[in-house]
Amino acid sequence: MISSVHNFIFGRKLKTSMNIIVVIFSLFLFTAFSSNAQDAYITNKGEATICEGGNTTLHILIAASVGPYTVVYSDGASNFTINGYTSDSDPESDDYGGDPIEVSPVVTTTYSLVSVHDSYNSSLPISSATTTITVNPLPTNVVATLSPVSPVCPGIDFEISATATDGNTYELWNQANTTKIADLPHTISITTPTNYTVRAISSSGCTVSESLFVDIESTPPTISGNGDQTINPNPTTGCSAALPDYTTTVTVSDNCTVVGNITLVQS
Repeated sequence: MISSVHNFIFGRKLKTSMNIIVVIFSLFLFTAFSSNAQDAYITNKGEATICEGGNTTLHILIAASVGPYTVVYSDGASNFTINGYTSDSDPESDDYGGDPIEVSPVVTTTYSLVSVHDSYNSSLPISSATTTITVNPLPTNVVATLSPVSPVCPGIDFEISATATDGNTYELWNQANTTKIADLPHTISITTPTNYTVRAISSSGCTVSESLFVDIESTPPTISGNGDQTINPNPTTGCSAALPDYTTTVTVSDNCTVVGNITLVQS
């Protein structure tokens, strides 16, 4: 019985001692890592420059203590909290980097780190360094122009050009916006109504697309005149009479042919 009690007490002491050793060792690692580690900081993980309406990612690099962490960052207007955040600041590690934080700023925005707490809820040192995401505007007020205007005549050349606010270059693409046809301005001809896509591209490479429909002239040519006339020849002059000049009374309308190129012949 004494031996059993001794073993029980000895076992309890041994287990308690081992727990104390583990805690002390953990505190030692925490102190060692914290004293030698770089302050946690926020930086961009994705592109630092985006177009309006786009998104990118940030991440927080944490070298001190152990995670997962609770991090708070700011966009200058609001604070955002992320729980269960993981980060590996060792550049030689296959898992280097922190969890990606997706952001979609509508204007150029500077982000900063507010606080970092480790898995023990201890506050870790943070850097005052910030990261800025630059947002470039999209072209606006895109206007495509046809010369001559739509509807166009089948098989006849016409020019497509475009303008836009903040636009630098312009391109003509197919309706699905998958195949580039040409840079604008561009001269082309069609035989059927056709849909296009016009792209306006800013000097910073931001692109916006607008649809363009070009119709075909379908109005048929028309000819109008005085119509039939009755001639009453004079028997005293041999039953002959002069024919009226129909060419001066006929009007021709053709949207796809220059009227001056139309010749009227009376026979």
